[in-house]
Amino acid sequence: MLGITHLLFAAILAFLLVNIFSFSHPILFFLLFCFAALLPDIDHPGSMLGRRLWPLSSVISFFFGHRGFLHSIFVPLAFFLLGWYFHAFWIGLALAGGYIAHLVTDMLTLSGVKPYWIGPRIRGFMRTGGFLEAVFFFLLLVFFVWLVVFKNTLI
Repeated sequence: MLGITHLLFAAILAFLLVNIFSFSHPILFFLLFCFAALLPDIDHPGSMLGRRLWPLSSVISFFFGHRGFLHSIFVPLAFFLLGWYFHAFWIGLALAGGYIAHLVTDMLTLSGVKPYWIGPRIRGFMRTGGFLEAVFFFLLLVFFVWLVVFKNTLI
């Protein structure tokens, strides 16, 4: 899944959460959620975030590989638990939620994800950057515009 698709999917989820729940800092929650949706691909030097954080992404890729440990449920679980432990529940929720949004969209791709790092890989039907992803992105974009314009929801 391309970074822009991860970002749009996360933006929709964050937008909905901010409008359903009362967070003390809704804009910061939205931004953290969207940022966390790009974090798992720091293990790929060619990704949206990996290009901006090179050479760090190359080092991480060397040690973990792409779609390895950083594409497992353990990282968002750690974010959530750290947020809870440090009494910053909403920050942990934003980081874990955005990260999980990334994992879910990667599960729609042919490469898939091993959510428990070891064990079976959950694969989908879309090729990264392919036609189906473009259709998926377009549908997400239409839904996001509908949310913002016609449902009149604001952060």
